[in-house]
Amino acid sequence: MVRKTVALVCALFLIFVVSCPVCFAAGALSEVNIGQAHIYTDLLHTYIDLTDADGNRAAQPDVGYVRGVMDDDLLQISVIKKFTDTGEGTAYIFLVDTSGSLSGSQFEKFKAATKNWAAKMGESDRMAVISFGNEVKTLLDFSSDKAQINNVVDGLSNNDGRTRLYDAVAEGLSASEKRGADIPKRKVIILLSDGENDASGGASRDSVIDLTKKHMIPIYSLCTSGKNSGNGARFMDELCELSHGMFFDISKTSVEDVYNYSYERLMNAYVIDFKYPSSKTDGAMHSLKISVMENGTEFSDTRELYMEKPTESAVSAVTNNAAPAAGEEENSDMNGVSKTTILLIIIIGVVVLAALVGIVALVVIMNGKKNARNVPPPQYRPIAPPPQSPAGEETVALGAQPQMGAARENNGPVFKMTDINSGEVFSAAVADSIIVGRKSDCDIVLRDGQVSGHHMKITRAGSGFRASDLGSTNGTIINGTQISGETEINRGDLILLGTKEYRAE
Repeated sequence: MVRKTVALVCALFLIFVVSCPVCFAAGALSEVNIGQAHIYTDLLHTYIDLTDADGNRAAQPDVGYVRGVMDDDLLQISVIKKFTDTGEGTAYIFLVDTSGSLSGSQFEKFKAATKNWAAKMGESDRMAVISFGNEVKTLLDFSSDKAQINNVVDGLSNNDGRTRLYDAVAEGLSASEKRGADIPKRKVIILLSDGENDASGGASRDSVIDLTKKHMIPIYSLCTSGKNSGNGARFMDELCELSHGMFFDISKTSVEDVYNYSYERLMNAYVIDFKYPSSKTDGAMHSLKISVMENGTEFSDTRELYMEKPTESAVSAVTNNAAPAAGEEENSDMNGVSKTTILLIIIIGVVVLAALVGIVALVVIMNGKKNARNVPPPQYRPIAPPPQSPAGEETVALGAQPQMGAARENNGPVFKMTDINSGEVFSAAVADSIIVGRKSDCDIVLRDGQVSGHHMKITRAGSGFRASDLGSTNGTIINGTQISGETEINRGDLILLGTKEYRAE
């Protein structure tokens, strides 16, 4: 009887899960990232990553929980959609280091992974390939011909001498400006290199940084070493921070896994359209902040947009992104099912499951009483210790963030800092050191788009603390001075991180 009841519960639960995928498809929101924005005469068309703690797509928010602000002006939201529901394509610009910086095996894996990427491309997608060594060469303009893409990739060699990385990034950003009826508005740069620029002449590092700030193109960097291993890797990480892209260390993660994760992340983006004041298209930089409220917590991201005067209307370019017509239910998901209906399904499912669980519990209790006298005495066995990973190895799933804070012992003196404007207090125990930054794996997490992912390190020094910058984009400023090495922090010191100032307690 018990087995039949349990089987029935499992079957009903499986039916409920299958019939209501909305409930289980996405995790709780952890991060907002403004990937790119395209300016139309009547709409600001943005591509947004809303991800959970594991880097997967979070649930789609209702319009009422999303807020857009440009400078100090509140923007009116037109629509929110999954990118895959818009019918748009993506133009991928692959920048490939052919100077010999990559090992032969890495390069062959890159070629295979790139052809696999091309195989996934939809009809509206395009790919361009630019190689760089002694020279920067555009080997393929934007194309959807997969056989042509494969031929170009197969023809790549890995022995072109010195590296013109800065020129290659500049060329990739220039290619992103190309317009055409068959070239998607959304563009992404995929950069494969060790980050070193050892060729003389050409673009400078600073000029490339300025170009990256001006363009609104995310850069996904695949580097052969960790972001703190040298100037080249730090440069590639800085490009990712400025462009709101992603940095990957392929010396620890396979190219295939990085490409698969990157492709899925790009496909899992959301599109949010805003109506904006026409006065903003003045050829200057403007600050865009997009916030999403979930369970009383605000998650936001800020990026600078270069607002040129647009010439194209979204009416013809983004026909699928029209707002709901009068009389239509605005509070609906992408399949036209109202949120009220979805909520009702969830409530009914929960009630049914609770009732079935109660029946199972009652049957188990009654059956247990009936057979209590026939229960044999327990046989005790020693508990085997859990299997241990080989010494020195650490495995982190791609897309998940290593839990830096969780790995430290929760003891030692407490470091506190208070937002001098809001009064919000941030604190963490410092056994040895802690990390302060924007990413969720930090010990102290700051929701500020101008704060780097891993921004500042706090180290225990006797009964006090010392601070050091972790190569952040905007620097760490203590009492008005930008620090360059380990700096002692005293109570009352003012620490400027991103757009906010904190007082050390």
